[in-house]
Amino acid sequence: MLRTTASLTTVTCRKEDLVDYGPNARLQRNDVLSMLPNKFTSSSVIECWVMPLNRIESEENEIQRMTFFGLHHTEVLTRLMETPTQCTPNDNNYDMLYKQWDNYVNEYGSTINLDAKFIFIPIMVDNHIACVCVNFESRTADILDNQSHNDPLNSDICQASKIIVSAMSDYLEYKGIGKGCEITGFPHRPIKFEWTRSRPNHEESGIFTMVHMLIYEGQPFVHDDLGSKINRRYLVLQLAAALILADMNNIRAKVMQDVTLCVSRKDSILVTLKAKRKVVQILAKSRSSK
Repeated sequence: MLRTTASLTTVTCRKEDLVDYGPNARLQRNDVLSMLPNKFTSSSVIECWVMPLNRIESEENEIQRMTFFGLHHTEVLTRLMETPTQCTPNDNNYDMLYKQWDNYVNEYGSTINLDAKFIFIPIMVDNHIACVCVNFESRTADILDNQSHNDPLNSDICQASKIIVSAMSDYLEYKGIGKGCEITGFPHRPIKFEWTRSRPNHEESGIFTMVHMLIYEGQPFVHDDLGSKINRRYLVLQLAAALILADMNNIRAKVMQDVTLCVSRKDSILVTLKAKRKVVQILAKSRSSK
């Protein structure tokens, strides 16, 4: 009986809501736990991560230079990859893809600029998460991945990138963005980072992708924590805290009432994510210890 009670308590705890950015952007404790080492990062985490990135871009820059999409297109992309030679922009799969992007843009349009210089589109193939950045400055489609491939331009990730970039070209034209037609001529360019390895690391690919989207501005960058497996564990805690403590989290106050943060200073915790261009500072009060 005690085991059953404990099991039910654990399940309830794992389903506890921790993040609520809106109707289609919520995270439960189980989703956040998926960011831990040796687990596959939930696609819901990526869906939520791009929202504060878009918010930061829209608030910090008069002309938004970057726009971030989520992983809501994964199921459609998988179908398109199964029969790529048989698909045309008129296929139902493409119609469904454009509808998903339309719903996303319509819901969060105030923080999304389709005419941005960098458009980030995460992609997931067989539980491996990477990202393609449509780079209008260098006129390339930059593939941001923590894994290298023997034949990078024919890898599954690159094939997925080609499909999604071609679809984005048609979608931008449909939305009246004239430069959308230019994308189809952009060469796909796998970006080499210091932490790129040939050995697969699917479990942490989502974490790498989150940081790639946060920092990348068209050129490879250096990040001391991302290249160290031990340091990545602390980085994961920072990313999780950033998601939970973000101002746009509608249930942040409730979450902070329900938990006690164990930190050296009992009165507050300061989480700072630093990038070359942006600094996200999140300050949250913890409950005073009695």
